[in-house]
Amino acid sequence: PRSEAANRRTALICLDQSNDAKKLGHWIDVYEKSSLGVAYDNNIPDLWLLRAEAAAELNRPKVEIISYVETALKSREWIQNCI
Repeated sequence: PRSEAANRRTALICLDQSNDAKKLGHWIDVYEKSSLGVAYDNNIPDLWLLRAEAAAELNRPKVEIISYVETALKSREWIQNCI
């Protein structure tokens, strides 16, 4: 439980950093920070959606983008009003 809480906090920090990078249009940073956040806690759909958006901006394969969106939409634990 303690490690899960620490991982969740770290993932939320990554979410904040991803959002900050998005505001600046730094899509590589958005992709990297959201990917790191997902590694810490893959139950935060906001991170998956940001990852999908960054992947689209970086012209990643559509199948990759779609898988991120589908993963995001499977959860109801939204942190922010992204959707």
